[in-house]
Amino acid sequence: MAITDAINTDGNLYAAYPELTVLLGGTSGAPPTDLFPLVYCTRVVQSASGSRLDFADLEFVVTGPLTNRTQPAEFSRMIDIIMPDADTTALSTRLLRGDYTRESASVTHDGESLSGQVQMRNYHFGNPLKYYDVFEVDELSTRIHSDAVFNPRIDDRVLGNMSNKNREDDADLGHLWAHPESISSTIGETYQDQTRSKWTLDEAVKSMCWLLNPDEQFVLNPESSSITLLAGAPELLAVSVPLGSRLPQALDLLLIPLGYNWYLDYTGLFPRITIFKIGTGTERELYFQSPGESLNLTDSNVNQFSTDNNIGDSFNQVTVYGSFEEAECTFTLYPGWDATHDEVAYSDLEKDGEEYSGKETVWRLFIANEAGDIDPETERLGQMPVVPDLTGIFELWVPHRRQLAEPLTYIAGTPSAATQLQVRRPHVIEYSADAGVTWLAADEKWTIKLCPDQIGILFDSKSIPEELYDAGENCRVRITGTVQGDSRINYTADRQNWAVNGRTVEQVILRPDKFEYRIRNSAGTFASVLTGTADTKDDTTEIQAFAESLRDQNQYAEIDCEFRLPGWHLQYQIGDLITKIAGREISLDGAPRSAPERRYVQVVERRFEMGPGGPSTVLIVDRGVAENATRTATPSATKATDAIFTTAESFEGDRMAKVRAAL
Repeated sequence: MAITDAINTDGNLYAAYPELTVLLGGTSGAPPTDLFPLVYCTRVVQSASGSRLDFADLEFVVTGPLTNRTQPAEFSRMIDIIMPDADTTALSTRLLRGDYTRESASVTHDGESLSGQVQMRNYHFGNPLKYYDVFEVDELSTRIHSDAVFNPRIDDRVLGNMSNKNREDDADLGHLWAHPESISSTIGETYQDQTRSKWTLDEAVKSMCWLLNPDEQFVLNPESSSITLLAGAPELLAVSVPLGSRLPQALDLLLIPLGYNWYLDYTGLFPRITIFKIGTGTERELYFQSPGESLNLTDSNVNQFSTDNNIGDSFNQVTVYGSFEEAECTFTLYPGWDATHDEVAYSDLEKDGEEYSGKETVWRLFIANEAGDIDPETERLGQMPVVPDLTGIFELWVPHRRQLAEPLTYIAGTPSAATQLQVRRPHVIEYSADAGVTWLAADEKWTIKLCPDQIGILFDSKSIPEELYDAGENCRVRITGTVQGDSRINYTADRQNWAVNGRTVEQVILRPDKFEYRIRNSAGTFASVLTGTADTKDDTTEIQAFAESLRDQNQYAEIDCEFRLPGWHLQYQIGDLITKIAGREISLDGAPRSAPERRYVQVVERRFEMGPGGPSTVLIVDRGVAENATRTATPSATKATDAIFTTAESFEGDRMAKVRAAL
């Protein structure tokens, strides 16, 4: 076995490092066992996330001209890259397992060469997503050929679709899905013999792994300790994994936006998916002696490094907007026709009556006057048509026409066990013939249309409602539904004193799908007349936490680093936090000393390279961040600043491009 040396400044041998061993598998795809003759490994790259899967570069010893070449027989074989123990021939640590997928021949004036590449491919992670499996009483599970959706948004509500039933009735294999449109009542629960709830991140990851990688033929699914790490993760909302996705892409969709990432651990018999939390990990130091000292590799495990601290695209104040505020209210409706036509005879206003033409809205159109279309100073049928003012209900209310949605209140009698699937009531329209003393439901025989461009109704039967016409000055009409205000639920996380940029740099994030505010107004002029359980939601606390989290992650410096360590170094793992370069005392904390917490960079890639100067281990790191700016290397991987979210140069900068991509 070839040995590469590291020599200290005193001329003595400090360490001897074995070259990486290349093992070749059988033609049937069996695991590697035999040495790949006359082949050397020049680089192994291990990366976090599925944006770039692990690979290794090989070089052949060319002993003669490259002639009579065909497709390589090795294309059907697996390869292991092994790091042997120093000074021994014993196999120690596997760095990579993959397929021999690429071979390149070159003949130039400098000579002839032959190289190859070993790659971990998407197909090593099992099957593409062709279906998701739902519980079915007679067959335990059945397949639906569609995107796999976790907690889908249905009718403007996020609903859980995790069945309480497990795949193959085994809790270790994860839950089955419940169809999003099923189990809307306790009767349905009984019939289908299952209940449904919201997916949590740990359960979603487990089920997706066992759905796509049930046989674990090449890659093992995460251990329970990795899955447990996800307990307490942020809420999973309306995440869809597209049909045809492979497991690496599915894991990225589930994990990265919620502050987690993953990599392959090769130390066992098979590579295993391993999850880590972004910004959290084992803290380690690197070592580089101060200038002028004699080199001692005990005190210097780094011989080259580059760091880049950048605050140009940091931001330290965040405003998050959710959906528009909504409230269930009851509105009085006023005559929407010309007052001069109030006395037209009842029979003449029928659709075949003498006065119907040109008077199609008389005694038919009733509106809330939310835009001030009716003079509020002119009395109509015993009422002053006031312009509704809901400033006490909403943060902002500007007079203009609006649409009225169905009420938030659920239909009475919906079983409490199916609360999350209850159905909202239709619009409630009532009338009074005694000036509002008593109210009656609109007669079922009346044909009523909702106005599409304002809050109001149009009676569209052949005849106008006789009860209203006969009531005359005592006629009253009202409607109950849900109206939007002119402000969104929002929160601003203000700049903190320890932000690295002395200026206030604000970012605005729009997430109407994530944060909502819906109430049933229960007091005042526009109080809803309905009672019972309602589809209310108040994400005030959640939007505050989200805005503060974004600010906290991005108010510090962006630090990108690359460290080159002579020799092989396995002690630094993907997910580790690097706190500083000891000896030179260079901090790798993106936060200033005055900040209440640290923001150390995190290892997201390891490379083991064999170059002219001997072996070296390269660590690629990025500042550990959560929901907004996770970054790993791109396939080119030529420098530490390559990013998963590659975008054109823009004013908003690299950091915000990553935030928008993750959101």
